[in-house]
Amino acid sequence: MMIVVLSILAAFALPRLFDFSKDSRIATIKGIGASVKSAASIAHSNCMVDPGCDHSSPSSSTTLEGQTISMQYGYPTANASGIGLAVQVESDQITTTIELMSGWNWTIMYVYSIQDNCKVRYVHQTVEIITTGC
Repeated sequence: MMIVVLSILAAFALPRLFDFSKDSRIATIKGIGASVKSAASIAHSNCMVDPGCDHSSPSSSTTLEGQTISMQYGYPTANASGIGLAVQVESDQITTTIELMSGWNWTIMYVYSIQDNCKVRYVHQTVEIITTGC
């Protein structure tokens, strides 16, 4: 009888007690955030030394690994042809979208998300990691 009770506990209670899926989602989104920060820094550095990239212009470009990255004031733009090409995150579990943030003016943000409120937002050289919904 004791073996039956322990078997039931092992089958149902232990997996719920040790659910690491939230931790893995948080680690994934933090990793994507670090990739976005790194890609933005690399593209910015490349733009600073690239004579064809004007880091003082709202519309310029630089080339990284054969990809033409659209730039805005020396940093990748917040879209697929900017930070999207610089980062090159590919997964069927991660969605990329464009969001608008209101404030003094409307700002375009490029967003990598696993689920609601578990995402990375990129806005012109700024990266925000949100893990409240992971």
